[in-house]
Amino acid sequence: MFSLPFDVKIGLLSLWSITNEYLLFTIRDMAAEKRSEGLMKPIIVGVTTTVLTSVILFYLGLDKEGAKHSAENYRTLGDPPESTENLSEKDIAALERRQQELTDLLEAAEKRISDYTHQQGTSPVRRLETNSDLKNISGIWYDRQSGATYTIEQNGQFFTFQEVSVVGITASGEGTLKGKTGEFSYSTIMGTTGYGTFEVSAPENGITWSFRDNYSQMSGVLHLVRN
Repeated sequence: MFSLPFDVKIGLLSLWSITNEYLLFTIRDMAAEKRSEGLMKPIIVGVTTTVLTSVILFYLGLDKEGAKHSAENYRTLGDPPESTENLSEKDIAALERRQQELTDLLEAAEKRISDYTHQQGTSPVRRLETNSDLKNISGIWYDRQSGATYTIEQNGQFFTFQEVSVVGITASGEGTLKGKTGEFSYSTIMGTTGYGTFEVSAPENGITWSFRDNYSQMSGVLHLVRN
């Protein structure tokens, strides 16, 4: 089956995202202003674009193996290609650009968290010492099923993380920790975003992450252990 180039798939996913955000914000604004006139126009535009993009992605953007996998849970947050061997130079360049974007997002999140905790006047180590319920999840974690690694940088109750698979950086994100549970959001190499929750097992040697992609609505579970 014909397969679209990697960067075209990212473009279609971005179109899908923008259209849905346009639809949601338009309806919200009209509802706030209590206006019903013209409400059908953004709904028709949003639904039509979403349906057409979905059809293109499914029938043209996926090969047989990809179509099979789309009906299953994600293996990693980014769910990237299994290798770069079959990618064109253009696709690899798009992959590298997206990886740099993920690195930039991670650095921005780390700075934002660092600035916030600095304003609070308490060091990350001190915050952990004074809150016995707060688990320490800093370090490198490993998913045995996919082979991906997750580097977590914790700053008190806040943390950032980066997912690395066989093709390099595939996702990055940030989250908050409360005791042994928490929640997080992330961006992926495929141009999508998602959110999830997690629980740290005793004695802090395992984390179970449950996540959902905002665009495909596909979900997955990761069982991480300290590397």
